[in-house]
Amino acid sequence: MTDRILANIAELVDAQTDYIVELRHRLHRIPEPGFSEKRTASLIAEELGRLDLEVRTDVGETGIVADLVTGRPGAYIALRADMDALPLKESTGVDYASENEGYSHCCGHDGHAASLVGTARVLAQMRDRLAGKVRFIFQPAEEICEGAAAMIDSGILEPDLPDAILGVHAWPGLPADTVACRQGTIMASCDVLTVKVSGKGGHGARPQLARNPLMGIARVVDVLSKLDNHERIVSLCTARVGKQANIIAGSGKLSGTVRALNPQIRARTVDEIVSRVEDACGQLGLQGKVSFDAMSPAVIVDKRLYGIFREVGVELLGADKVVELESPSMGSEDFGRYLDHVPGLLFRVGVGLDCPGLHRADFDFNDDALRTAMLMLCGMTIRVCMGGFHG
Repeated sequence: MTDRILANIAELVDAQTDYIVELRHRLHRIPEPGFSEKRTASLIAEELGRLDLEVRTDVGETGIVADLVTGRPGAYIALRADMDALPLKESTGVDYASENEGYSHCCGHDGHAASLVGTARVLAQMRDRLAGKVRFIFQPAEEICEGAAAMIDSGILEPDLPDAILGVHAWPGLPADTVACRQGTIMASCDVLTVKVSGKGGHGARPQLARNPLMGIARVVDVLSKLDNHERIVSLCTARVGKQANIIAGSGKLSGTVRALNPQIRARTVDEIVSRVEDACGQLGLQGKVSFDAMSPAVIVDKRLYGIFREVGVELLGADKVVELESPSMGSEDFGRYLDHVPGLLFRVGVGLDCPGLHRADFDFNDDALRTAMLMLCGMTIRVCMGGFHG
C-alpha cells in the first residue's frame, strides 16, 4: 500500500512545483526577523487556509501550526520549517529581491517554508489514502535560537507527543537534486560563553599597584584555545577591557560560543571551562567568573528515521542522490530543542555546488531544490504515518 502511494508522489509534487516556486519568491520579497514575521505568517496562513486543515496562528508569538487529521489509525508526525530572515542587505540582484531594506533570506528559510507549504498541499490531496496525523509547524526566530523554545512553550507538543519530527535545511555545496544526512549528530550544540575577569584598576604608570584584568583575559584566551578538538570548539569572538591607554581597568569581559557534538561532551566542556578560567585567573590574583547562555542542543538524528530517510531517498531520488555525511557540522540549529522531546531527523537539501554560502548577502535558495525537499518530506511522512516507523 505504501509503495503504491509513494509511486504517485513525484507526479503530485511536479504539479505543485511552479506554484511553490512563485510562493517562495513572494516570501523572499518580505523577509522579517525573529518574532516579527507577521507578513510572512499571514501569507503562509492564507495558503494553508485553502487546504481544509486545522490552522492556528500566533503560536509562539508569530508561528503557525496546521493539522491534517485523517481519522484513521496511524502514526502522528510533525514537520517543521523556520521562516525568519537575517539583518543583512541582499545583493543577489534577482527580480524578486528583498523589499524590506536591511533584511534578507540569506539562510534559505523562504525555501524551507515554501517547501513545507508545498508538502501540505500534496498531502492534503492524498488525505483519503493516508493514515494518522500530520502537524505542520512554521516556526519563527530560528536565527536567534528562540523560536523552537517559544513554540514548545506554547504547547505544540501537547497533550500528545508526535511520534517523530522532520525538518530540512538548505545546504550549499550539494547539487539541488541531492539530499544528505547521517545517523547520530548532524549539527552541534551551541552555548554563548561569557567570562568576566575582575582585578584592581590603577594608573598606567604604576601597574605594580594594580591587578590588570587584561593579563587574565590573555591567559584565558590561551588556555581555552587548547580545548578545541573534533568533538568541540570554543570560539572566543569578543574582548572588552578598558577605555583609555593610560588607565588600567578594574574588570573586563570575553565572549564567544561553545559547540559540542553531544550532551556529555557539552557538560564536560562546561566544567573544564569553569575550572580553567578560575585557575588561570587565580594564578594572577584575579577573579574569573563564567556564565553560559544555552542556545541550541545538538541535533541528533534518530536511527530508525535515518533508515527511512535512506529508503525513501533511494526510491524517489535514486541511490546516487542520497549522501551519507561523514562528519557533522559544528554549526547549530534550534531544531535540536524538539529532539529533547521527540525522535527526529533534520536533513540537508542541496542548493547547488556553486551556490554562495549561507548567511552571505548574495545567497539565494535554489528553486530546483524545492522539488527535492517536497519529495523527501512527503515520502518520509507517508512512510512514517503508514507504519514504517513502528514496524
